Amino acid sequence: MSSGGVMIAPAAIVVAAGAAVVVAAAAAAVLVVQAANAAAEGAVRAVGDYGDLLERQAAAQATAEVNAEVWRAVTADVVEVNARIRLVAERARRAGATVALPSPVSVAGRSGAEVGAAVAAAHRQLCAAQQALHAAAISSARIELPAMPGTAGATRLDREAAAAALLRYKDTLERRLAADAAPPVAVPVAAGRGGPGEAEVRAALATLDPDAAEADQVGVLQAAALVGPGDARAATAYLMALQTRIADVNRRTAGRRVAAIRLAALEEPAVARVEPPEPFSGTAAKLLAVVTGEREMTDELRRESRAAAEWAAETTRQQFVQDTLRSCLADQGYRVEGDFDIEHSTVRLRRDDWYGEHSAEVWLDEEGTVHGRVVRHTPSLDDEARARNVDRCGTFNAHLREFGEIIGAEVEVDPAHVPQYSPRAETDVVYDTTVTNTTQPPLARERRP
Repeated sequence: MSSGGVMIAPAAIVVAAGAAVVVAAAAAAVLVVQAANAAAEGAVRAVGDYGDLLERQAAAQATAEVNAEVWRAVTADVVEVNARIRLVAERARRAGATVALPSPVSVAGRSGAEVGAAVAAAHRQLCAAQQALHAAAISSARIELPAMPGTAGATRLDREAAAAALLRYKDTLERRLAADAAPPVAVPVAAGRGGPGEAEVRAALATLDPDAAEADQVGVLQAAALVGPGDARAATAYLMALQTRIADVNRRTAGRRVAAIRLAALEEPAVARVEPPEPFSGTAAKLLAVVTGEREMTDELRRESRAAAEWAAETTRQQFVQDTLRSCLADQGYRVEGDFDIEHSTVRLRRDDWYGEHSAEVWLDEEGTVHGRVVRHTPSLDDEARARNVDRCGTFNAHLREFGEIIGAEVEVDPAHVPQYSPRAETDVVYDTTVTNTTQPPLARERRP
């Protein structure tokens, strides 16, 4: 084997995938799954403002790095908005409500500006859908008042006041779903000197995650109704209980949202067609159960799904390298015969100007390494044949360097190696160049029907 090669770091592949203003399917998969892999479990984020980045991109500064930066910002919003669309669809199904939802935002074949506009439009439609769902499942629903503190002594006026407050709190929850509403921020809510009142309750309700399930919203409203006039110490205790309940709901909702994000990464077509390694064979089903509310996100599933998302990201990077290499070789005048399949097949390269005297082979190994070598098919080795060997090996080396430049990696080749004779059906050669991907994911195999 030759000692030459192209060392490809994962970060370089992400930059290469986002180098274009408009990205193709393989590059889009890299960017979307990478964004899903990087998504943090937490509160809903505000939809990004890409104005400065897009201005730099439009002002003839569209370098690969600037374009990649645009795509990183845009796809972070894409994976979150798409996950939220999925969660609202599931909530509507459970509530038996019909709401108009936007389609998931697609990245492939669009510019960053176009995707950013699609994300903003989807966010507005999503907020409208959530408001419609709230009207159907919360605003018009009859919510039972919880047992009042000191039930025996609770007056009719106490219960009427609590019922009236509950209706107003429904409105508070609905207002937080407006498209221009600020993302919820958990802040301590302090009670006034006379004990907590409606203002403190509304401030607490404003921190409830907008993606909270309807059953959780009902529980929060019932807890809020307990914080009423009367004994200040009791009201303060109920306000603290409300805050604790909201924090718990937000934690579980954030878990569902990140489950939806990571599930989408595993469902990406470039990933879904590959059989996952054993540790992740059931991860998608577990994440789906979290999304549908059948189970909660546990620490163990967090770790497992994070590792599965990393595997998915590496799988899309390998697919991008394969597709980029195939496209590059075709542009360089090679006829590419066969398909890349890790551990299973070799791609044969032929050129019309090699007149059948030489061909080249490219294949991938388990460690993400792309190997290439030139094959000589004529047994004679006179001076002219030796000269052709040198010339065609030089051509192949130059073309590997071009591929390295596209990927953004350093290229090394060993020009001292020359091809030896090999029958057309054989692959025993001595000339070899290597393209190495430094990451080593779990073995990925194509799904077999």
